[in-house]
Amino acid sequence: MPEGKAPHFPQQPVARQNDDGSLELECFLEASPQPEIKWFYDTTQLSQGGRFNFRLDNKGGDNYSAVLQIKELADSDAGAYRCAIVNPYGKGNANFNLKLTGFSSPTFIEKPQISSREHGRVMIMEFKAKSILKPQFVWQKGDEIIAESDRIKIVLREVGNNEYYSALEILEPKKEKDAGQFVCTAKNESGKLTATFSVKFEVPQGAPTFTRKPQILQKLLNRVILLSSLTLASKQKIIQKLHGLIQKIKKSRNQAVSSLIFLLTVEAVHTLHNLN
Repeated sequence: MPEGKAPHFPQQPVARQNDDGSLELECFLEASPQPEIKWFYDTTQLSQGGRFNFRLDNKGGDNYSAVLQIKELADSDAGAYRCAIVNPYGKGNANFNLKLTGFSSPTFIEKPQISSREHGRVMIMEFKAKSILKPQFVWQKGDEIIAESDRIKIVLREVGNNEYYSALEILEPKKEKDAGQFVCTAKNESGKLTATFSVKFEVPQGAPTFTRKPQILQKLLNRVILLSSLTLASKQKIIQKLHGLIQKIKKSRNQAVSSLIFLLTVEAVHTLHNLN
């Protein structure tokens, strides 16, 4: 029988977190022949599959690396882990005391975004989060906690395994009421997640804008209405001039302003006709 080697640990075991959020416990050993590996959490033997994956990699000669990978890490995974190694020449144990905090905090599945529906009548601030522990969601604007009203609707629903959809819907949003920063905090026993929304009301470049206040045109309309004391011939002359103005307005390049003037002018003509 060839000479063998009992399991031996030449260096300390290590723990590291991967980019995908999983955690790996790794111990380095020397043994010949290749040993059998078992992993334990406290006194419970772990089974391959699901959230746990383990492997034994040969690093050359009698050198090996035993790895336990834990997926979807949670605070409840903290505790004592043991890697038990045995071959015909002996056995050994590598121990890990794993401390975890904040690993059960909510995390984003879909980043916060602002959208709208019904041609802009409803503004929606929304995001999706994952949380192993059930979280609480609180919406705020500044220091004020937001409550539902005729204009405001708060949406929260569970959409999958430990996955949540949260949204704030505002009907007929207005600059004077709704501009500013909104924050939704998702919090559980392990930690919290903050979704921030910055609401601005801006006119897109190239969009039509008003160059005169509508109330000025309303004053003009009021003056036309006051001409009811004029003679019929005078009224007819004014109506002819207003019809000419309407034709010029139709050719105007500023559609937003011309539309308003057009409506007021037509109303003035209609008023004068009724006064005849």
